[in-house]
Amino acid sequence: MSQNRSKANVFRAKLGESLYTLANEFLLTDPNMHVMQPSYNRLHDPHTRKYFHRKDLWNRLQKENFITEDNEVKCTLKEYRLHQMYLENLKRSSDRTMNEIQRDQLRKFLMCQEEGRIPSDVTLTEMREILLEEEVHGLRQQLQANSDWGGMIKRLPEREQEYCKEMNLLNWKAGERARLKRIEKEVRREWNRERYLKEAQDKREQKKIATLVRKCANQNKRLLENIKTSEDLATEERAKRKSSQQNSLTKGELPPTDITQMVAKPRKQRWGYRSGND
Repeated sequence: MSQNRSKANVFRAKLGESLYTLANEFLLTDPNMHVMQPSYNRLHDPHTRKYFHRKDLWNRLQKENFITEDNEVKCTLKEYRLHQMYLENLKRSSDRTMNEIQRDQLRKFLMCQEEGRIPSDVTLTEMREILLEEEVHGLRQQLQANSDWGGMIKRLPEREQEYCKEMNLLNWKAGERARLKRIEKEVRREWNRERYLKEAQDKREQKKIATLVRKCANQNKRLLENIKTSEDLATEERAKRKSSQQNSLTKGELPPTDITQMVAKPRKQRWGYRSGND
């Protein structure tokens, strides 16, 4: 149970509390686990909490300078820095996930507004304030559930408690408002860019369709002209034949007959038996 502890009182968590925090997604910032090595520490095992909270063991841990009076487990400066780096990576991952969620909500708002399901007089600023109020509500619940925060606040007078809570919330809201404003600018810039690209694509498609329509119209026009020309030629040919026939009749010439009608048809041979007297 011996460990190299720093002279300065630094600690990562209380006795029986885990050093790792459950995340909703994989942490890809440290795939080789250099920041937070998967080492086992029995003092931070939740399953040994009751065991180490026995009076004799707790007194022994405090006597050997493993824990403080507030049940904080002491650690070295190196372990403390690694744990802080782990928490920073966890916070960045959580912020990135939250940014994506809020970005999707703002995009849905713009889409619904474009489709007419949301009035046009409602702005993104109002939507941003709604998101901020939702986060404030969640933060209040988190602060109320946090025993350390509650214990620290309860030590102060009642007026100072309310003042401390409101000041912390105001500071947090100022930072979150700036973050949401930055996300709003990015979303609006992406939305305008997508609209511009979509309009350009629609114009190109309309231009292609207009070109195809003109080509089809020209082809139909040429086809109709060819049909009309062939009909005119056929009409002229029939007129020439008719005029030539009329001229031959006026001169007393017989009209040309079909040679097949002038050929005599062969007689059909009758088959039969003759009698002996014939």
